[in-house]
Amino acid sequence: PGMTATAVARDLGLERSVLRRWMLNAEEGRTDLTPGRPLKSDSQAELEQLRRELARVKMERDILKKALGYFAKDPT
Repeated sequence: PGMTATAVARDLGLERSVLRRWMLNAEEGRTDLTPGRPLKSDSQAELEQLRRELARVKMERDILKKALGYFAKDPT
């Protein structure tokens, strides 16, 4: 209270336009500012988790492909 948007943005290390957009979204009810609620929706969090898991599985697959190639060349 009593501070300008420019001063608040500067204190937070944000561009004034970013802060202003957040303020407009809050005024229009497009954001849920309930304390304790996650900022991301459940579907967004699940999507991020699935992308991380997919990246891990691809890495494991690539390692196994390289191991298979290495052992296939072994003359034993």
